[in-house]
Amino acid sequence: MRAVTFSQLGGPEVLQVLELPEPQPGPGEVRIRVAAATVNPTDISFRSGRQLTTAQLAEMGVRPPYIPGMELAGVVDAVGAGTSWRTGDRVMAIVNPRRPGGGAQAELVVVPVASVARVPEGISLEAAATLPMNGLTVRLALDRLALKPGQTLGVTGAAGAVGGYAVELGVSEGLRVIAVARPQDEALVKRFGAKTFVPSGDGAIRGLYDAAPGGVDGLIDAAVLDAAVLPPAHPSAASRSSRCEWPRTCTTRKRSTGWAISSPKAGSPCAWRRPFRPSGRPTRSAKWPLAGLEDGW
Repeated sequence: MRAVTFSQLGGPEVLQVLELPEPQPGPGEVRIRVAAATVNPTDISFRSGRQLTTAQLAEMGVRPPYIPGMELAGVVDAVGAGTSWRTGDRVMAIVNPRRPGGGAQAELVVVPVASVARVPEGISLEAAATLPMNGLTVRLALDRLALKPGQTLGVTGAAGAVGGYAVELGVSEGLRVIAVARPQDEALVKRFGAKTFVPSGDGAIRGLYDAAPGGVDGLIDAAVLDAAVLPPAHPSAASRSSRCEWPRTCTTRKRSTGWAISSPKAGSPCAWRRPFRPSGRPTRSAKWPLAGLEDGW
């Protein structure tokens, strides 16, 4: 099979398409013939070495050539013992590229059945491939925020993959969504369902605060603004001794360490914490099948 690979860390020039042996599914696994695999910022971080060194990867049993990619869609090509999937089933899956078998950017990928979900009829495999990582990331964030219908959710980077899903899923749950994105993306973000739009730029955070004077009830910081997401008139989350009043709950995507959540009460110290263990494995969830990954992010 062919796969996108790299054997040393660096820029795009280290990428190569190689012929590799076809993987075989074991018990509780399926093999997917990939129709579409995405490229996300985390893939760039993996390839550039911002996540792990080659020595660290070797300690995890991962050796070159490395195969990037965390999400894919395609057709079940072969099944292992003890699975209910059938060859020909249209599926999407999430995969950890920092494993011996590599990631999603290959013609054939073997994954555990817990990492697979069916693609609904009428949805293209290309569209479905964008859902497992970005959509699940938002699903887990919204579960942790636990907002109720009618509450206000702020979303930065609302035109991106994570931000777009945050807007759509937030609206579907009856939340009032305030979306921050580039001015040229206003029409797109409003099609996602956002009722209030704030153009990104120097005045974005002030605009977000003006749109919700009492503070938003939750924030998904898909643009990774981190401490800057707090308005100038309020203390910075960068100071652990500061007092937090806005937003009430914040979920921010860290560039290399996953998600961090701040759930401060008004006037209490900012308390940032990671919902995932240091290994990078996500919290398991029986409610969302794709969240039950045995091999982590």
